[in-house]
Amino acid sequence: MQQKLRHSEAMPKNRMGTGKKREFIMRLFEGIEETDLQAMLKCLNAVQKSYYQGEMIFLEGEEITSACLIVKGKVQLIKDDFEGNKVILSEMREGETFGEAYVFSGLKAIPISALSVEDTTVMYINFNRIITMCNSACTFHRKLIENTIKLIANKNIHLSGRIELLSKKTIRERILFYLQSEKLKNKNSEFEIPFSRNSLAEYLCADRSALSRELCNLRNEKVLEFNKNYFKLM
Repeated sequence: MQQKLRHSEAMPKNRMGTGKKREFIMRLFEGIEETDLQAMLKCLNAVQKSYYQGEMIFLEGEEITSACLIVKGKVQLIKDDFEGNKVILSEMREGETFGEAYVFSGLKAIPISALSVEDTTVMYINFNRIITMCNSACTFHRKLIENTIKLIANKNIHLSGRIELLSKKTIRERILFYLQSEKLKNKNSEFEIPFSRNSLAEYLCADRSALSRELCNLRNEKVLEFNKNYFKLM
């Protein structure tokens, strides 16, 4: 790691114990009883690391051997183009995973970087522990493998949508495609997006001023309304 970590620790005994279920349990750990989580995390040699806002979690070209689960915070997967401009490939929040497809593929050098957008805690789960059934034959391990495969499949679906977005030739088309996707995801014509204007421009591979200008045009045409990160499609 090129950046200094705030701290690194094994999973504390009660970090995911009884009480209100954490949202992220419903994804990677879907179908696994909360009472089994501690035993599972011990079996997987799960380790948590915390990062300050603006720290790099990993850099393009590094090798990673663990799937990453966001316990809290927000992470951007980014890549610099030939001219050094940052392109946001994806922004992920608590409960989402990243890096697993690259780890499972066996790539020695990961082609993207991961940035902590705010103070963030990441749980690292060793790849070999996920795909290999342990000697204890844990009943939850098969479910974990199934969940991991589903997560990777969903990432591929997201990637297909990303490719379709970037195939749009104009900023207007990209804006409307993205906002329509968010509308469908939220099942509501009014929704909040996770990006600031600068981040949205980077995600859409657009100039910041051109993006703002086109959003104002769409508002004047009564196609949409917006206030900061809140949008409404008419």
